[in-house]
Amino acid sequence: MIASSQKTVAEQSNAMQHYYRFQSKIYDLTRWAFLFGRHSILRHIPYNRMDTFTCLEVGCGTGHNLKTLATMYPNANLIGMDVSREMYEIALRKMQPFGHRIRLQNRPYHFNDRTREGEIDVILFSYALTMINPQWQDLLQRAYLDIKPGGRILVVDFHDS
Repeated sequence: MIASSQKTVAEQSNAMQHYYRFQSKIYDLTRWAFLFGRHSILRHIPYNRMDTFTCLEVGCGTGHNLKTLATMYPNANLIGMDVSREMYEIALRKMQPFGHRIRLQNRPYHFNDRTREGEIDVILFSYALTMINPQWQDLLQRAYLDIKPGGRILVVDFHDS
């Protein structure tokens, strides 16, 4: 594990709670303007429409990608995690039509969580890693452990040039 502590995870969770308290109210109205690639990354999921697979989205926000995935892949098992209570509640409302196919969790994804090890087919980070600083490297290591052999870790994010 790269040197991140539980205190760092807790501090980051608190920072995200604070940031998204306001941002959640305008998120879906504003993010289309600068979250480029958010839709195109979904085309990299290596499954056919009727396949059964499990996809975890870390930092699912308001559930935008999960809703799209639920429509694109009607047999997929989808899991969304977000640390922001406000974003989680918006996602819960959006996911109601999909019933049990989408499970949402209001908690952080962190290195020491071994509950999904080797069980996930696709892990998606859509503009989440830059918001999960400084432990983004830990999360990629965790994703590598959680992904099934032959699975995919898909990332779209800001580039620091």
